[in-house]
Amino acid sequence: MAVGMYPGGENRQHVADLAGNVWEWCRNWYQNPLETGAAAEASRVLRGGSWFLDQERARAGLRHFNLPHGRDSVIGFRVVCSSPIR
Repeated sequence: MAVGMYPGGENRQHVADLAGNVWEWCRNWYQNPLETGAAAEASRVLRGGSWFLDQERARAGLRHFNLPHGRDSVIGFRVVCSSPIR
């Protein structure tokens, strides 16, 4: 049985362990991480590993790639929004 990143079930912000859920798309190009343009032929960075990999590779620092039109059950994205509270 795999042990999660937060054995207590959640982090200090009360977010459950999300590491290893799916690879997350990033805007950065894989070959040139400083580029974030919309070129369809440029491979994009994927981060975080997925449930398909072993536990040691389910971490935010893990970096992989895929073309923007690539689809797979282990690739997704995370919706992020900022809070209006200042």
